Amino acid sequence: MRIFLLVLFGFVLGCGDDKPNAPRSPADARAELDRRGIAYTEKVFFAAAVSGDWEVVRLFVQAGMSVDTRLYGWGWDGWTVLHFAAVDGNLAVVKFLVEQGANIRLLTDGRVGFTPLALAARAGHFEIVKYLESRDG
Repeated sequence: MRIFLLVLFGFVLGCGDDKPNAPRSPADARAELDRRGIAYTEKVFFAAAVSGDWEVVRLFVQAGMSVDTRLYGWGWDGWTVLHFAAVDGNLAVVKFLVEQGANIRLLTDGRVGFTPLALAARAGHFEIVKYLESRDG
């Protein structure tokens, strides 16, 4: 009876996954990106974060892309996907990245470095500010 309940409980909860068809391995995630015609590159990863497409961001992370990957060039030196998501007001992406271990204290490069929290505050995204403050304990 105990085994039956555990199996039933796992079935009801989707075995801990909020999406039953979500990729479970890096190879599965890359295959899903390929199926969607999405190139596995850092630039596309950043574009997904900027646009707020947390599902594509999730696929990149599951495929092995570091949540602390930094962008260099075009004046964005040292920005991570968390910096971009925070400044663009993409709360769902910010939450996902933080839950996946993104470093919320990383500073951008340059004369004055900014954290994702500082960028969100400057852009007026106060829900993100509150969320990041709650996680910086």
